[in-house]
Amino acid sequence: MKTIPMSDVVRDVLLRSIQACPSPSENVLALAGQLDRPTYEATNRVLEAFGGKWSRSKRGHTFPKSVSETFADFVAERGELIIVDEKRTYDVYETPDLVIDKALLLYLCRGQTSVATWLEPSAGSGRLAKAMREKFPSAAGTAIEIRHCKIAGEPDTIIRSDFLRVTPDTDVLGKPVGTFDLIFANPPFSNALDVEHVIHMLRFAHEKGHPHGPTRLVTILSPAFLHRDLKSCLALRRWWERRVRANERDTRFDILPEGTFKGEGTNVRSILLGIDVTSDDWAEVDGYLRESQKAKRRSQK
Repeated sequence: MKTIPMSDVVRDVLLRSIQACPSPSENVLALAGQLDRPTYEATNRVLEAFGGKWSRSKRGHTFPKSVSETFADFVAERGELIIVDEKRTYDVYETPDLVIDKALLLYLCRGQTSVATWLEPSAGSGRLAKAMREKFPSAAGTAIEIRHCKIAGEPDTIIRSDFLRVTPDTDVLGKPVGTFDLIFANPPFSNALDVEHVIHMLRFAHEKGHPHGPTRLVTILSPAFLHRDLKSCLALRRWWERRVRANERDTRFDILPEGTFKGEGTNVRSILLGIDVTSDDWAEVDGYLRESQKAKRRSQK
């Protein structure tokens, strides 16, 4: 976390400028109002700390990313500007190209290559969304991301929310989110969030007998759920072991090499799972979770 000394005057200038920005999806921020020289210089130092550079031709400061993404994670308080470490705070570790290629192979290995709808949960900057858009250009894509950052791949629908708070019945522009042909995901890992995400993804699977067939789920996750005793891990493990024991040909997984995410600043171990799922899979895992809750209540009596 990085802290930059900042006066109340500069803080107010910065906030007013961001609020008045006509195109926050672009990378240019013009300062609001006429500033005296000392105030401008102090504000300029803050903008430079964000990576901004003055552009005479654009009459504002330009940034490597969009204005909304650049300033999404700062908190102005008590004359200080606190910049949040995005990777740690939001558990954002983008998917390397090599993993995207492997993930696409896990989808294509099922033999069915047509996709009408796809979903990327907790999409980050949308690297997986971009891959799906390129592979399935006519498919309707949905990305769910809590941060107001730019998402690649031009999803048809972008939902700004915590993925775990969205369900297939969530109303978006008068229509429910619904279920999907393909779910392509690299969820956050900390505190077993990857397990919660994978379980929640099952809710977006088609019902058995759907005209498009089962949903193909391709996701990265930590192998930690195979030995942790959290309720969510136990439930996912029971489901996983049943599917693996059944040796179903639609179930494939690869152990990713150590250091796969080193370029993203983490050496977390991970696996890549590709599996066909339906709403029955969600019902099964949800049943395991309910069993755990009942057992816990009985033990507390």
